[in-house]
Order: sequence, then C-alpha cells, then structure tokens
Amino acid sequence: MSVPTPLVLDRLRDHFRRTYMLNETQVETMLVSSSKSLNQALASAHDILEGTEPETRFTLVFHSLKGLLLNMGEAEWAAYTKELEKKLTDGEQVDYAAAVEALEKGMAVILSYTEGMAEQAKHGGTSGGERNSSTTG
Repeated sequence: MSVPTPLVLDRLRDHFRRTYMLNETQVETMLVSSSKSLNQALASAHDILEGTEPETRFTLVFHSLKGLLLNMGEAEWAAYTKELEKKLTDGEQVDYAAAVEALEKGMAVILSYTEGMAEQAKHGGTSGGERNSSTTG
C-alpha cells in the first residue's frame, strides 16, 4: 500500500473554492474546520495506540478520515484510509502506528493550520511580530 504525496494547501483551497463555491473567508473557515476535524480523528487514533481505546475502533477512525478526506478533495488519501479500513474489516494485520504516522506526515500542513494563517501568508508567510523580531538584533 503506497502512501500518497503530502497534502498541499493551495490545492485544498482551490478545491473548496471550486467545489463548494466559497469565498476566501469561507475557505479559511473550511481550512480551520478541516484541521480541527483531522486533529480530533488522529487524537482518537493515538488514544487507541496508547491502549485507552480498543483497536477495533481503528475501523471507525479510518472510516471517518475517509469521509473527511473525500470532502476535502483528497481522493488519494481517502483511498489510502479506505484500504486501511478494508484490511481491518478483512482481519488483516495493519501496522497502526505506521499508518497513523504516515497520515500525520502527509497531513502536516493542514494539521498545523490555525485561524489567520491565510492572512499571514499574504504578508510574507509570517505574522508581523515574527517579521519584526527577525529584523531586530
């Protein structure tokens, strides 16, 4: 099972604009919402890895991720999670930790996305405070 290429924010923004006909404010809201939803799903995966939840819950986590990723226009990542879900329902062995790590690496750019990042990107990719601190010295 091959791991898809990492998620790209510009591609995600374009998907939200085209598919859902959203303006920039709405796209920003969707990015923040997607970040929160992905973080919640992966937090559940970590609970399972830590033994606080049964491994059988991975099927639900991967199923939820699949739907979220489809809504985000990330068909390759959705197919990856669908394959994981199918292996689990078929009783195949899955390296859960490796799967979660692959998801976290591939989704890193959206997992770390917070409100206002689009505005920061318009101004050189940093907030004013970071820009000012780098010029003092």
